[in-house]
Amino acid sequence: APPDCASPSRPSRAFLERSRSASCLPTRRSVSKSSKRRARARVSSSALQSVLVRQDITSNNSANALTAAFKRSRALNQTRAGGGTDIADISRDMSQGPIEVATNAFDLGIQGEGFFKVQTSPNGGIGYVRAGLFGLDSNRELVTPQGMKLSPSIRIPDDATGFAVGRDGRVMALRDGVQEEVGQITLSRFPSPGSLFQAGGGVLAPFHSAGIPRDGIPGSAGF
Repeated sequence: APPDCASPSRPSRAFLERSRSASCLPTRRSVSKSSKRRARARVSSSALQSVLVRQDITSNNSANALTAAFKRSRALNQTRAGGGTDIADISRDMSQGPIEVATNAFDLGIQGEGFFKVQTSPNGGIGYVRAGLFGLDSNRELVTPQGMKLSPSIRIPDDATGFAVGRDGRVMALRDGVQEEVGQITLSRFPSPGSLFQAGGGVLAPFHSAGIPRDGIPGSAGF
């Protein structure tokens, strides 16, 4: 406060008279202007953040346009009470993509809803993928190109001379001219799959807004 407005330990009558003057007390108009400036700053900051998020989403969509089973994302806006907009959520387009003819015997595709479940870490981490680009690791277990095992894990016997997956997800290996079932592929479904979190490498991670996953056999009710 200016010197004339400094408060003595025990205010005198003269001080009280001076403190009522316009030079010592902020006017309603000045407070209103200050509030408006702060509100405009908040709106501008919110708008800038929204623009940056949208740019990141657009860049990611463009960079992965040719990635197998990639799902495009879009920002969902919400209006702030004080003006401006925020990104309320990031939704993913889960519509069916084209099924391509496989050149690898272990390439799989999903017709309809559902995800392959994979192990993202040795200590039990779980992720979900749409791209069924599988191969065999050194233990002859089905893995993604990044080395993540299919869950539940499936191993192809060393002496198998053939391999096939039925529409119901049953994995058959040909051994000594006889087909033998060696595993069962299951799919996982979410109530709101568009809300799954993009964890990188084509892997989607569980998120509370996606709901609780339900596992089932391909071709069964709901799968």
